[in-house]
Amino acid sequence: MQFIQIAYCCSIPFLLLISWMGGAFKWRNYSVNLISVSNVLLLGYSLFLLRQLIGIVQLGRTLADKYHIEAFHKQTAIDGFMIRQALIILVPFLFLSKKWRKNRWISMSMLLLLFWNNPISVWNSFDLMSKIASYGFLFCSAYAFIWLLNQLPHQSTPQ
Repeated sequence: MQFIQIAYCCSIPFLLLISWMGGAFKWRNYSVNLISVSNVLLLGYSLFLLRQLIGIVQLGRTLADKYHIEAFHKQTAIDGFMIRQALIILVPFLFLSKKWRKNRWISMSMLLLLFWNNPISVWNSFDLMSKIASYGFLFCSAYAFIWLLNQLPHQSTPQ
């Protein structure tokens, strides 16, 4: 699931640029729809990070109980990394709402937050072609699912 963050950071700048440009109205609608689907896919990345966090906490508790280490039981101070991680985990849940899903300012802030938390120098490019194919399949599936639910930003809502 780590490839969702990399694909989001690579595709969203171009989609935001197209959506803010004054070109053809049709292309702006398509780019806003693609931004919306990318934002929904961030939910999977958020759940992935949440599962990793739970695993780290469980490991710390296990080690603390086994080796009687008190440092694992103490509350640590909240720092910038913890705040960024909390935002990366919590903000994508806003994208469950159709209203927030198409918001380009939140998408831009998530993009900057993801770049700040994981700079390009730490991206894992191992087996890149397989990851691109996986993301393409996941993206097409999510687009089709959202389209079938009439939840894309430029679809008419049923009355």
